[in-house]
Amino acid sequence: MTERVGFENATAELEDAIGYQFKSMRLLVLAMTHRSFSKDNNERLEFLGDAILGAVVSSILFESNPNYQEDQLSLMRAELVKGRSLATLGRSVGIPEMLTLSTGEAKQGGADRESIIADAFEALIGAVYLDAGIEVVEVIVRRLFANRVEEAEFANLKDSKTELQELVQSRGENLPRYSVVRAIGPDHNKTYEIKCELSWLKLETVAVSGSKKEGEKLAAQKMLGLLQETAV
Repeated sequence: MTERVGFENATAELEDAIGYQFKSMRLLVLAMTHRSFSKDNNERLEFLGDAILGAVVSSILFESNPNYQEDQLSLMRAELVKGRSLATLGRSVGIPEMLTLSTGEAKQGGADRESIIADAFEALIGAVYLDAGIEVVEVIVRRLFANRVEEAEFANLKDSKTELQELVQSRGENLPRYSVVRAIGPDHNKTYEIKCELSWLKLETVAVSGSKKEGEKLAAQKMLGLLQETAV
């Protein structure tokens, strides 16, 4: 009974924080279930929420910055939806208290791990979308991101390739290496799988994009996240 009351309280606090009450509690529970706990977890909702979040934040930035060009808007969006930013939002709405983790993951501090909270936040957005539709999601995202869009420091933003290169150079190591793993599709509509490698750490990340340039940026962004997560 105590656990049930605790869950209900945490649920009420999260719903109050996002300004939405779920019709399907199953969706909310699934959004808070980490892959360490069950095969029926939040990864698919995370995938959906990531796409929706990117689209809504893009719309906000497009509307509020009429004089900015694509590169600037892309950097701003990346800053707002990066793992650290989403984890901060996730903590603010009470996600750590709602997470369902395996015993081992919980003992290792998974409920406070930035990447897990950020993924659950994206899954939460996906769950709201399935439960209520895009209009409700947009209202929630706009409210949660309103202050962050206004307060974010965008003046000195660098793209992920530049940021990764400067980080590596500051440590006196070999520069990142980018390569095309494969190209898929006809010449007029190719999709590229791009790999970023840090030889000195034996780490690599892969990203898929419609352009090599954007693919390299995405792979670099993933590498930055990996370095942050592993505290290298």
